[in-house]
Amino acid sequence: MSDDNKIDYVEAIFQLHEATNKLRKITGEEPKPFVKPKPPFCSFCGKCKNEVVALLSSPSPEILICNECIRKAQEIIDGMEPNES
Repeated sequence: MSDDNKIDYVEAIFQLHEATNKLRKITGEEPKPFVKPKPPFCSFCGKCKNEVVALLSSPSPEILICNECIRKAQEIIDGMEPNES
């Protein structure tokens, strides 16, 4: 996708939020404040997606791990004795 066609996802989410708040007002519900989404980050070191080469999700999508933490974990495992856990 070229930069000209790049979608501003935060703006799209904001527009959807605004439309939802209009519906809330019509139905008598209280509008909710917009919370800008945070970029995905490693659950172990806290680095953002743009600070690492890869960011992988676990079976539980709210847990993410970066390539650097995977490498560190592998180094720890490689240094363990066979029966050590």
